[in-house]
Amino acid sequence: MVSLGVLDAILANLGDENVQLVEKSLISLNKIFKHGQLAIKSFGGSNIFVNKALELNTVHFLENLQHHENHNIYELVSEIMDSYFQVENVQ
Repeated sequence: MVSLGVLDAILANLGDENVQLVEKSLISLNKIFKHGQLAIKSFGGSNIFVNKALELNTVHFLENLQHHENHNIYELVSEIMDSYFQVENVQ
């Protein structure tokens, strides 16, 4: 599915004004990344889905969503960032 552009479509939804669409997209993104982690356990290597997301500059979109007024979106983004991306704590 990811090779068919599903990841691209999900990432495109992250900038939408529809809160439910953004929330569902984040849930889907998290599930795709989790699947990539399972593949690492079976086959080794790195998470190909996270790598693809990095190529598409996803971190930029996720960082912007960390300031979203909807608390659920903030929580989902925080979980994704903490689980799959190196985040620098700036104090």
